[in-house]
Amino acid sequence: MLVGWAGETNGELNKDRARALLQGYEEVRNLTAAEKEALPGFIMASTSKRFASRKERAFLPEIAVVAYRSVTPDILG
Repeated sequence: MLVGWAGETNGELNKDRARALLQGYEEVRNLTAAEKEALPGFIMASTSKRFASRKERAFLPEIAVVAYRSVTPDILG
């Protein structure tokens, strides 16, 4: 869901949308430390799945790494 709502065409997460989505989620239930730690890997996997069937699949490794690196502490709050 996070990649679908906050993912950009280059694989990066839109920081404002990602932060807003995570803050809204945490109003209901806080992410555990383990979930926050695992989030970059899940974002990378979700982005890979999203782009695997598109014409951008030739750039999939780069897009996946960009997605992984875009999960920064300022997004996690």
